[in-house]
Amino acid sequence: MADEAILVPTGFRARPLASGVIGLDADEVHLWRADLSLSVRELAVLLNHMSEDEQARAQRFRFQKNRNEFISARGLLRKILASYLDIEPVQVKFSYEAYGKPELADELDAPGLRFNVSHSHGLCLYAIARGRDVGVDVEYIRPDLARERIAESLFSPADVAAIRALPLDMQAEAFFACWTRKEAHLKALGKGLLDGWRASVCPKPTTSDWIFWRLVPGPEHVGALAVKGEHLRLTCWYWPDEGAPLD
Repeated sequence: MADEAILVPTGFRARPLASGVIGLDADEVHLWRADLSLSVRELAVLLNHMSEDEQARAQRFRFQKNRNEFISARGLLRKILASYLDIEPVQVKFSYEAYGKPELADELDAPGLRFNVSHSHGLCLYAIARGRDVGVDVEYIRPDLARERIAESLFSPADVAAIRALPLDMQAEAFFACWTRKEAHLKALGKGLLDGWRASVCPKPTTSDWIFWRLVPGPEHVGALAVKGEHLRLTCWYWPDEGAPLD
């Protein structure tokens, strides 16, 4: 397990999705950050790219805000993946693992291309890798949730003690750093709750074949990226680039 690297918003750079096919080597991991606050026109374009089952899923959301975030997150996922596959967003097809983790359908002939997505409170992260498991999680920092007894049921006693020993104004970020790290790893494994797994607030380097990055993609968000492998290069982009069209 590698030391964690903290990424602030300035660590992301712009890349237009229409600037040609995106290459991805086996030792690379790409991380995209996107703002999900899109216009009605942009949402309509993305919805038109989606499959019938995705459109039906969008309509099942009770609240418009949640519906719009799903359309934005899923529609942009199609745009991003299409840029790696050199196809149109509407041509992207998915299959699903046992716990509902999406992956690219075999018929796309995209050997080894894997991805993971997480969004919270208007911000979305997309992780793209080739030939290795990858998981990402992002959460909006909610101090009220961090003060509840959730940590005691999810984290190791040592980590709970470490969180509670911090000044009160630092406990929320520490709680969500631990939470997102756990979720990113589980998502990379394609599993739900994993008995006996304990996230760490202050991980130490080991000989594990997993690399974890601690992410700070915005002033009110914290996240984590988990990738299987060693000696990987991480590149971070954000969308949208100024003037980059959706259609």
